[in-house]
Amino acid sequence: MFTHFNRQWPLIVALALMLFSVSSHSDTGTKNGFLTLSQVLARVLRDSPSLQSYPFYLRADEARALQAQKRPNPELSLELENIGGSGSFESGEQLETTLALSQVIEMGDKREQRRQVSNWHTRNRQVGYELARIDALAQASAQFIRVARTQWQHQFAQQHSAWAKAAAEAAQKRFEAGRISEAEAGQARAEAMRAALDIEKTQTQLRAEKIQLATYWGSSLVDFDAVSVDLFKLPKLPSIEWLDQQLEQSPQWRRWLTQRRLREAELTLEQAQSRQNIELGVGLKHQRATSDNGFNVSLSMPLAINDRNQGAIRAARAELDVVDIQQRQETLALKARLRIIWHNLHSTKNRVEALYEKVLPQLERVESQYQEGYLLGRFSYINLLDARQQRLNAEQSALNAAVQFHQTLIQLEQLTGVPLTSPSAPVAPEKNL
Repeated sequence: MFTHFNRQWPLIVALALMLFSVSSHSDTGTKNGFLTLSQVLARVLRDSPSLQSYPFYLRADEARALQAQKRPNPELSLELENIGGSGSFESGEQLETTLALSQVIEMGDKREQRRQVSNWHTRNRQVGYELARIDALAQASAQFIRVARTQWQHQFAQQHSAWAKAAAEAAQKRFEAGRISEAEAGQARAEAMRAALDIEKTQTQLRAEKIQLATYWGSSLVDFDAVSVDLFKLPKLPSIEWLDQQLEQSPQWRRWLTQRRLREAELTLEQAQSRQNIELGVGLKHQRATSDNGFNVSLSMPLAINDRNQGAIRAARAELDVVDIQQRQETLALKARLRIIWHNLHSTKNRVEALYEKVLPQLERVESQYQEGYLLGRFSYINLLDARQQRLNAEQSALNAAVQFHQTLIQLEQLTGVPLTSPSAPVAPEKNL
């Protein structure tokens, strides 16, 4: 990860030898070790606050599914006729008692349609949970990359500070020997002080980035010293055809398919609600005057003079049409976004490789030449600092491009739902642009 700037140590050693001393740099030891991306993702899946509520939502959906399968309860009724009155009814001898049991029979397969609606509600919730989980993992991964970037900048600031300090001490020796002006020695001291300030700046930023990363698994305490990742190790990119196949199986895609099925089920249920239910009843009737018993059978149903559910059916059909339109728009946008990300990844990867493998080695050779010339007195400190600044700028550009590549790759994983950075992820042959 730090191959290029580690090559700058020969200059520090050379400058220190001029002072008859050897400068050294020691990294702080880790207390709890390095944190890998896989460990971050495992923590997020286990403890992410944004995912804690979904199991309860799923339990609620399961309860609603159970309720949707229930049939209407039977009804028990007791009817007393001629319980009082005048004449022959005054004594209650004409009392007629009817005990009846009735049951509503749902027509139109309403119970099954309720079950279908409930099931698609649950599936829609499950897809939502998959999307929320992918979003949580993507956000944590992006923060992990930001920590790695700041960590890289902090370590490089430490090494540049050591270089600047050694250079300033060497410049002071040369000034005391009368080989350079006081102004040049002052510039070297100023650069050393500025580099020391950069250490504090990057250290503060790194501490904040680590705390932010810990919040993704619901903690405000940082229990790791550093993250372990090679930002300049770029994975091979799959073909756009393979990614298209993954997109059509992704939660982003299935979300719209599930919502359409849900709207279809709701429409079917509303159509079933327009079917009138039948109520069947059986009963036993007793006449006190004659002590006779009789059996009753009843059948009742509403007259479908007006379809009172027509409005609900039209509303459900309109909602289904809306989902169809949104699905076409969203799938088109997903495919367009997939191609934009894919092309950006190729472009960024080419830029990283060019900077890291071609530009940086060339600038390192140039800086090394200026370093040798500076030690021999052929170049001034300004010439050396300018050559080093060019390499620093290229190093920062390479780092920014590498970070951009990984952040864009995370967006691609978020879109397709496929962990492309995983060693076990299937990778299709890469095609030329």
